[in-house]
Amino acid sequence: AYAAATEIPYMQAHAELFMLGRKVKRGFSFLKLAKTKGWQEYPRPHMTVERYINLIANQGNWIILIRGHVFAVINGAIHDLYPAINLSRHVKMAWRVK
Repeated sequence: AYAAATEIPYMQAHAELFMLGRKVKRGFSFLKLAKTKGWQEYPRPHMTVERYINLIANQGNWIILIRGHVFAVINGAIHDLYPAINLSRHVKMAWRVK
């Protein structure tokens, strides 16, 4: 999600997250990354992913957090392995990537 949203190579994103404390094959708190990068935070919008993208995240690059997973949204298109699964889930938090 980080590599896609920031449009940097995957290995560069992986290295940056490792430097911030990410462990191999483990989850990572995007709060730490977002604060480091100064991204605008949108906490608990109480919307499904589909509605959030249609109303808010339809322009620009975003990282969306749902329970247990993050993915990128670029100009309204989900960039994830299984984008259709995420549409009905509720957004826990989102960050507009600068």
